[in-house]
Amino acid sequence: MHAPEFRCLYIQKSEVIYAWGMDYLSWAFAKVESSHDPYAVNPISGARGLLQIMQPTIDEANRLAAMYGIRKKYTLDDAWSPEISVEIWQLLNRHHNPQYELDEACRLWFGNGTQYDGMTWREYMGKIKTYLNE
Repeated sequence: MHAPEFRCLYIQKSEVIYAWGMDYLSWAFAKVESSHDPYAVNPISGARGLLQIMQPTIDEANRLAAMYGIRKKYTLDDAWSPEISVEIWQLLNRHHNPQYELDEACRLWFGNGTQYDGMTWREYMGKIKTYLNE
């Protein structure tokens, strides 16, 4: 069997549209952090949601929101909302990583040290890069 040539559908390449207002970089971070599971919980750290947010991240988001005149008070329960998690991601990166560079984003989200399982931020960045190249 074969499909006649005149029944072919030509599909043009188009812009990628990510869920929850993400872009290519936040999508890659969410893939590494939670495998895009908005209900993920880290059993050791208690980080939760799509981007594995913890209370210090919420505290910093609230500090920046007040500094920029954003009338919003984030709570740790907001980590369960993919849209608000991405909003927090964007706020922190806009302030701390205005050039939106990968290594700075990794330092911001992961930290400069070593994680409980021995992973370094450079190894973390390597994981992020694998999803950026897809």
